[in-house]
Amino acid sequence: MAVQQACLKMANVKGLVAILQGIKSSHKAQLCTMSINSDGIAIRWEDASKSLQSSVWLSSELFSHYDCPWARKPLGLHFARFVDTLNVFALGSGAELVLRFPGPNEELICEMTEDGSMAQLCTYARIDSVEVPFTGDLMDSWEDPASFFLMNGDD
Repeated sequence: MAVQQACLKMANVKGLVAILQGIKSSHKAQLCTMSINSDGIAIRWEDASKSLQSSVWLSSELFSHYDCPWARKPLGLHFARFVDTLNVFALGSGAELVLRFPGPNEELICEMTEDGSMAQLCTYARIDSVEVPFTGDLMDSWEDPASFFLMNGDD
């Protein structure tokens, strides 16, 4: 039985890289969770102290082709490795980036095919997935219209 695979195509890889570099952690081994569903992709990371989170939502309308066969599928990635890999694709001529998940070993597959004057150039990468890191929901401590924190103090 064939595994159902999400297939996403995006023309503006440079824009995606710029967005992700805006939330990039200074910690090289930072793990992130990428949740893929029929509405889009959420990419989120949390630092080790659990006091800082960063996330970005990429709506399915940002992609030239968006085919996601599941309601929601989480994927754990090394965030810096993901951004650095996309940066390699952003150096290309502007051909569409194709993202597929899951690959044969549960990895994220990235590929771009560019037509040159004499031949085609195909850039291909597989980004290994990791166990999805637990990320707490900061909204658990949020009450509209303002946020509050309870701390022990002196009497």
